[in-house]
Amino acid sequence: QAVNYYEAAVKTGRDAKMRSKLANLLYKMGNYDKCERVLLEPLNKESNPSDITSMQTHVQYYLLLARVRHEKGLFEKVHEDLMEAKKLQLRIIQRSEGSMAIQMKKECAKICCQIAEMYHLSNKNVPMVIDAYKEALQYNDADIKTHLALAQTYLSSARHDLCSKECQVITNIDKNNIEAILMAADIMYSKNQLNDAMIRFDRVLDQLPNNYHALSRFIELSWREGTITSADMRLRNAMINNPRATVDAGYNYCKGIHEWYSGNMNNALQCFNRGRKDLEWGEKSIYNIVEVLLNPENDIVGVSSNEDDAESDFHSSVTALSRDLAHHQLHPLIS
Repeated sequence: QAVNYYEAAVKTGRDAKMRSKLANLLYKMGNYDKCERVLLEPLNKESNPSDITSMQTHVQYYLLLARVRHEKGLFEKVHEDLMEAKKLQLRIIQRSEGSMAIQMKKECAKICCQIAEMYHLSNKNVPMVIDAYKEALQYNDADIKTHLALAQTYLSSARHDLCSKECQVITNIDKNNIEAILMAADIMYSKNQLNDAMIRFDRVLDQLPNNYHALSRFIELSWREGTITSADMRLRNAMINNPRATVDAGYNYCKGIHEWYSGNMNNALQCFNRGRKDLEWGEKSIYNIVEVLLNPENDIVGVSSNEDDAESDFHSSVTALSRDLAHHQLHPLIS
């Protein structure tokens, strides 16, 4: 009924708001072909609008049209629509002043970010993704999300120095930005700049005691630096902050590392076992189970006869799992 109402309103006049409502409703209903036709009609009829209001309306039409065509897998058309939207938005900026100009630049920055995302999803062209994000920052250089997206693009494409610089820009704007601090810390970790990395992981844990990525790195670095009490303290803080942390796969992974480095192999195995089915921590946990059991310098102490059957079953299952994994991982190397 709503569709019929909007269609009737569009036919009887040139109300752009009604057309936008109709197009958005059709999009939400998944009627992409009809939505596309509704949007193309005014765009084809007035391909070069001259007044600001019409240009703003056309920008919204193009942005929705890009979403429609993305759903249809027409990525070249998506690119064309976004570029048309950006071209019109730049014309609007040229004719705007004061606070309106600032707002219009922010809108243009959003379009540039959509272009960057489109490049990333459609053809993985990293230089074009980077250029689009950098253009977005020309119009809104204080936008943290864009800086983070650019930094992440640098990181994923192994442009570590550029990522570090971008993270510094972000922390200049927001000194406690967790994502930027973590990215910078991971880069320092990979470059073996252990003290600097440890300081940053520590900063993250000050704000988020249960950030298990930072906690696992911090525990490892604490042992490498000989500051074991710091690792103990951070594990306790995680428990204080979240008393149910013992059921978290991430916490058990971190606890497992600490127990492993402490020489408590059975405790380490129990911790890793609790996280081995988790989507995020499972693979690392299983890898460490195998490493613990196959490490010739750390023989597993057998379970004493007075321990309950559940404990024995646990070690049996873990040992069987590790042998199976070890066989599949090592067999190609020795065959």
